[in-house]
Amino acid sequence: MSTPRELPEMVAEMVDLTKQYADEELVQPAKALGRVAGMGVGAGLLMSIGAFMLSVAAFRALAEYVLPDNPYWSAVGYLITALVLVGIAAALVSAASSDDDAEIDPGAGDSATTTEEV
Repeated sequence: MSTPRELPEMVAEMVDLTKQYADEELVQPAKALGRVAGMGVGAGLLMSIGAFMLSVAAFRALAEYVLPDNPYWSAVGYLITALVLVGIAAALVSAASSDDDAEIDPGAGDSATTTEEV
């Protein structure tokens, strides 16, 4: 059994171990997660700038080389470019949501094999 003089030392050691554990298991992973999140936000920003520039280039090419020189046809060019961008965004959202479903239920095909075995 410990003596009353050792009790403050044991409490101080427990506090130090708790601080060390919290640093290793909470603070350091949170810092790493912050770095990854920052890189993701930066990549998303750069990709959105690139998509905007590509859409402007697509509109200019459409207006210059495909459509007649008329203000009404210019509006059609804007409409076509906007519809293409919405279609690309819908395809990306659809692809992202279908990947999430596969991760949630990885054994969805197992039910057919269990009924055949019975």
